[in-house]
Amino acid sequence: MRFLLLILLLIGFACSRPARMTDTRYSVNALLNDSAWFGTAALPNIYETEDVRCKGRRFMLIVRTDIPYKGMKLRPGTPPTTGCLDKDCYMTQALNFENIPFKRGRYKLSKLTQCDTINQPRYHYWRTYPGGGTHRAFVYKKGEPNWVRVTRIDGVNSLITGEFAATLTDTSNQVIRFRQGSFRVKFKP
Repeated sequence: MRFLLLILLLIGFACSRPARMTDTRYSVNALLNDSAWFGTAALPNIYETEDVRCKGRRFMLIVRTDIPYKGMKLRPGTPPTTGCLDKDCYMTQALNFENIPFKRGRYKLSKLTQCDTINQPRYHYWRTYPGGGTHRAFVYKKGEPNWVRVTRIDGVNSLITGEFAATLTDTSNQVIRFRQGSFRVKFKP
């Protein structure tokens, strides 16, 4: 009996989810290809859409970071990584989710992109050259679990809290995965 209990306990620990990455200094935390990723989100505006498919209040989550990416060449004198906490950030990466409904719920990226007025691919993640310019741009990979979940809207403190996961690909078919993403962002009321 004890042996069975031990086996069940071990299986329970093996199947449990790892602790979510949360560093309270940053408004957005995630695992990017199993490495810690963090950044600072811009203050989102809440806007109304009149499109029948996407009617209602929505917001856009735009995140900047200065974490060096694989293959990036750092110049001498490059400022230290801060997660773009200050406005004069030396941005190297950006993450963007558009048309998120301003209400609690889980939303697929494929549904959110249907709200676009422009009929072209929407990039959700960019790597930039040091000093500016897009190095690589990524779109969500169809058939993968790509979603954003709004878990709480705090009107008193003007905070939106949520989670996300996304598998993205670029034109060379390089695939990147954001897992265990979380955000806690102030909004303009």
